[in-house]
Amino acid sequence: MDGKSPAFTAPHYEYSALERAFLVFFKKTQPSRLLARLKHLQRLKVVGVAPGKGQRIAYTREQVCKLYLTLVMSELMIEPTTTVRYIDAHWDKGLLRLSSLMRQATEAPGVADNPYYLTLQPTFMSNPTNPVAWIGRFRHYEKSGELGVELMIKRAEEAETWLCIRNLTADLTKLYNALES
Repeated sequence: MDGKSPAFTAPHYEYSALERAFLVFFKKTQPSRLLARLKHLQRLKVVGVAPGKGQRIAYTREQVCKLYLTLVMSELMIEPTTTVRYIDAHWDKGLLRLSSLMRQATEAPGVADNPYYLTLQPTFMSNPTNPVAWIGRFRHYEKSGELGVELMIKRAEEAETWLCIRNLTADLTKLYNALES
């Protein structure tokens, strides 16, 4: 799974579909607040492009994943401009390429029975200039047979730090299903 799959990079979602899908996904969020946040993220070029007047953009799953990650980090009160810089710096670079993680969460073999979880260690108070120490992932069941969540909790307890966990496979599946409906 080294290259990006066509399903991940092919443009086929209109902006209105994105709005509807994110409203379904973040159903507890006030709609006007979420839509304003999406517009703001568009202006920040989270997805790499900003539409002009009358210009239509067909969005890819890759761009949807960038918006998802930015909105999830916003839930942790991490500033969108900081999040955009972080995503840009780690999307296709470093040990954990975020693009690969997002793609694997729904395309890797066996994700239905062994989902991927997104982990994030925030450092809002200790390091306000870099409010994310790291973003990582684990599978529900690791190769060792141990529960991945137990390993991550142990790591967080040993480091005496915050650890945020989301079921990335379930989140992206729900979001993709909402996009298709």
